[in-house]
Amino acid sequence: MYALTIILTPLPGREQELIDACLAAVAPSRAEPGNLFFDLLVSEDRREVVFYEAYVDEAAFQAHMAAPHTKVWQQVALPAIERSSIRFPAHRSVAGAP
Repeated sequence: MYALTIILTPLPGREQELIDACLAAVAPSRAEPGNLFFDLLVSEDRREVVFYEAYVDEAAFQAHMAAPHTKVWQQVALPAIERSSIRFPAHRSVAGAP
């Protein structure tokens, strides 16, 4: 399993724009053949938008990054992001896939 958490901080006043862009990416990302799960979390104050993702392997993640819906997300969402960070990048399960 290849998992990562991406923390996004929206630009002030653009919180809903970023949330909407992220929501649009959920269903097509979940439908990818190598996706194990793809979740979107938003803090109560909407100052953190979090993707929590897991794939069968790194190749499945790379396929996700090359997918058309990911490219659209980048075009729409990146202008609304103040900063981003990746936490627990590329965690690989030591217990095997769930």
